[in-house]
Amino acid sequence: MERLEVFASFYDKTQAEEVASLMATQQIPCVVAEEKPMLSNYIAGEMDAPPFQVKINNVDFSRAKQLLQNYYETHIQEVDPGHYLHSFSAKELMEILQKPDEWNAQDIVIARKLLAAQGINLPGEEVARYNAERIKTLSKPEKTATVNYVIGYLFAITIPLVGIFYALYFRNSRKLLPDGSRVMTYDKSVRTQANLMLLISAVMLILMTCDMIFFHQLPFSLFSL
Repeated sequence: MERLEVFASFYDKTQAEEVASLMATQQIPCVVAEEKPMLSNYIAGEMDAPPFQVKINNVDFSRAKQLLQNYYETHIQEVDPGHYLHSFSAKELMEILQKPDEWNAQDIVIARKLLAAQGINLPGEEVARYNAERIKTLSKPEKTATVNYVIGYLFAITIPLVGIFYALYFRNSRKLLPDGSRVMTYDKSVRTQANLMLLISAVMLILMTCDMIFFHQLPFSLFSL
């Protein structure tokens, strides 16, 4: 099923529009959107994420990545001597190729050129193997810090409406992989805790609502606890 996903993010809107224009040359449907931080960004600690996003259909990710790679390989004949990647060791440049999701397409092409200049020529098959191994690593579900459980249960008891949204994030969150697919972000143990937070939040919300409506009929007020 096709769906628009974030292909690349930028701090500069002009750069995002340039990538979108390049996608258009190959009839790859694309939109540029400015995204503002949401609750999920606060929870995931992504408040500094680049705001300008280039979105394409998830099925076009591989073609779009190849298009960008070909573009930069054609337009970068020589690496600027002042480019910051010149200060990277061969090991650090290799890490760029092993974790391409953490770098932009231009940096990946430059890293390969700098490695080649050092006599390290990587065949396409090896780079493809790096990509496959990286996707396998990223697809593994994550755990979360204990503090997130504490915060979740505090919200569930004291501010249940917020607790519901907090729990839903951990239960339903899916992360986008470099190939455009999505998998569950958190492992089963985290999602089980999220379900418990959700249950407590729902119960507390019902009790607090009843307390607000019928407090004069109850022997105590939840808000006085």
